[in-house]
Amino acid sequence: MPLVQTLPGIAKDTDGKPLASPELVVVVNLEKREGGSSNVTIRGVGEKAAKLRPTFNLEKGRMFVPGKSEVIVSRSVERRFANCDVGQTIRFGAYRWTVVGLFDAGGTAPDSEIWTDVEGMASDFKRNGYSSVLARTTDRAGRDQFLAGLAGTRASPSRERSSGSTTTTRPPRRRRSSSWASSSASSWRSAPASAP
Repeated sequence: MPLVQTLPGIAKDTDGKPLASPELVVVVNLEKREGGSSNVTIRGVGEKAAKLRPTFNLEKGRMFVPGKSEVIVSRSVERRFANCDVGQTIRFGAYRWTVVGLFDAGGTAPDSEIWTDVEGMASDFKRNGYSSVLARTTDRAGRDQFLAGLAGTRASPSRERSSGSTTTTRPPRRRRSSSWASSSASSWRSAPASAP
């Protein structure tokens, strides 16, 4: 289990596992059905990624199995790019990936993506970290604890309470000035959303 999923404040799913998805995003160039090529976003996701996105719907096939070089493809990508239907093989990174499912994300950003296992993708692309983490926290105080844990600080108590929020966090980006080295919770971006 990635360390980030052990941080305080993360809500648990019915199976007792944290409702969090460490994610890695890479852009690759794939052949289009009509000729030529174009960029496509490949997103490595944790096992709870679909549950954290209420508009996600697996329409055909099945979810990928971690560690098996399998992907699921959005319907939009499948319509535009070659070799993206269930049973076909896409090559990106160092491996060939078998398409095992097609999904629709209800017009949200994942509708233009291909998804696979985050750990397998990190290994394939030789990445040592995640691009972002999507997590559902227990409440507003849980969100504050989660963000503080990411930043390595203690959370300050929150007066506001809410029923489960989804938080996306990204590592802080360095400002152009070389003197900036903050690791406070305020340097992390977060965006609460209503629970499904």
